[in-house]
Parts: sequence; C-alpha cells; structure tokens
Amino acid sequence: MSRVHALDRVLLHGWYGIPQWHMSANRIAYWNRFGHPETPQKYGLGFPDTWWMDASKDSALKAAP
Repeated sequence: MSRVHALDRVLLHGWYGIPQWHMSANRIAYWNRFGHPETPQKYGLGFPDTWWMDASKDSALKAAP
C-alpha cells in the first residue's frame, strides 16, 4: 500500500486543482500542419509516432495572413 501512496505523490506532484470548478469541454489550440493516417491506431494515442509534418499544410499556414 505504501508503494501506491508513493506513486500517487509522484504523479500528482505539481498538479493543482480548483475544487468545484469543472468544464464540460476540453479546449485545445493547434495548427493544422500535421498529417496522420486515415485509419487511426486501434490501441495507443498515435501522436507522435504516426503523425508527420505535412509540407503542403505547413506552407499554406505560413502563407496565411
């Protein structure tokens, strides 16, 4: 049990919560400059292993005002 408590302390170190304040959505800002496979991986997050810099999207992003 002490190992579980130690792991909990390590994982939670530096993360601060605000009680009674929750959002129903996650807000993520990103640039659409990456390519990825049409069929996602069955297991795993996929990023950064299956994403790559798409040259055409990157140049279109740089050309935008």
